[in-house]
Amino acid sequence: MFSYVFSTPITIYSYVCFFLIIRRPPRSTLSSSSAASDVYKRQADLCAANGDFASAISVVDDRSLMGKSEQELESAKVAQLSLDDDSSVPQCPESRAIVATLMTPLLTTTTRFLRTTDVRTKAIQLMRKWAEFASPQLRRDVMLPWVRQVFQSKKAGTIPRQHALRTMHFILQSIDELPRNESYLFEDYILDAVEAVLREPGIIPPSMGAMQPLISLLTELASTLPAMLCVGRRFIIQRYRDGGHAASPSVHSDVPAELVRDAAMNEDLKEISERGWECIKSLLGTNCSSVEIEVLRQIGTFCSVIGPERAAADLMPQLTTFLSSPVVQVKTELVRQIPFLARFTIMECTNEAHTTLLLMAMEDGLRQTDVECACVALQSTQTIAAERTLPINLVMTLVRTSMRHLSSNVEWVRNEALRLIQVVARAYSPSDLMLHLLRPIRPFLIKPCLLYTSPSPRDS
Repeated sequence: MFSYVFSTPITIYSYVCFFLIIRRPPRSTLSSSSAASDVYKRQADLCAANGDFASAISVVDDRSLMGKSEQELESAKVAQLSLDDDSSVPQCPESRAIVATLMTPLLTTTTRFLRTTDVRTKAIQLMRKWAEFASPQLRRDVMLPWVRQVFQSKKAGTIPRQHALRTMHFILQSIDELPRNESYLFEDYILDAVEAVLREPGIIPPSMGAMQPLISLLTELASTLPAMLCVGRRFIIQRYRDGGHAASPSVHSDVPAELVRDAAMNEDLKEISERGWECIKSLLGTNCSSVEIEVLRQIGTFCSVIGPERAAADLMPQLTTFLSSPVVQVKTELVRQIPFLARFTIMECTNEAHTTLLLMAMEDGLRQTDVECACVALQSTQTIAAERTLPINLVMTLVRTSMRHLSSNVEWVRNEALRLIQVVARAYSPSDLMLHLLRPIRPFLIKPCLLYTSPSPRDS
């Protein structure tokens, strides 16, 4: 009987196929399903190594993802590229650059089909992680167009757009120099995207349906726009540094080439300043306190970008809007920026109207009952008195206004007021103090007054 069975060729082939099919799983796995997962991962790695990134993403273990929601499916795809384990990330800079070069196309291909906002946000954060390892060319040619597209996309969601803006800001700051054929990248590509976003319906002013997410996006834009404008100015200066964009000699035959180049550079700098100011006005048109506070925090950088003429003509009058704001935090931030504005008024644009406006803002801050606003106003007055940026009569007016805080029940406010008196006594002569402060300070000299407590190390 056995001889009959093994004499049949078909039966022999059947036994061979049967034993081949029921092979044991690999020793590194505990079940056949995990063995299948290893097979899928090896197929994905092979596809990625051959450059077939779309096939690499499509290779997913369907058994492990059966019955999962759409968000869980998308999270699984992004998790395959995250490399959360630090041991899996190479420590050598060259190896990290190679890994970033391989992972970036995979990530950009995966996120084209993501629909969940949370997963899309994780993907952008992952792109920000790989941007630290990537080469400058990869950041400029692959990562920057991708995050710009996400930032401009209305369907991406406000939180992913906010993270895309943050990543775009990081990539721009990491670019040391642009190739000559891409020297207009900022004006024609980045700033154009910012202007397009600010022109979107429902952005300015924000629609009430999605108020808070839009405010977060606009606040992030107000925070990153000044630094991006500074990067754009640096690109323009680099563009004309080698003389590659000078005007034609036939048009300006009698003018030296350096003067022609400088004139063209100044025109480009003026254009970017005007476009930057239009973006600032759009942000200020939101009437959102958080956006106004962020603009005030970046006011020094804004002034350096738009120039002293534009700041004196347009930005300084805008302070009246902040002065009349009902939000105490806006007034507090305005008072915190008064020392810089005072230096700017004296050094760049001597204007009595602007000086009077700063004095009104400081007096309003000193009269506030809010503890933080009052302390910030007293600290700003100390800086103005120490630097003597304003005329003595205006400084003494501020000191007289702050006298009411010498008898404050709040120790923090009282200490700042007493410190202001010390700063004024060091900065001005005794004759000036007797002339301007004798009458207002006399009541505090003839009656018991709360003493100065807890001196800081800077006054010791």
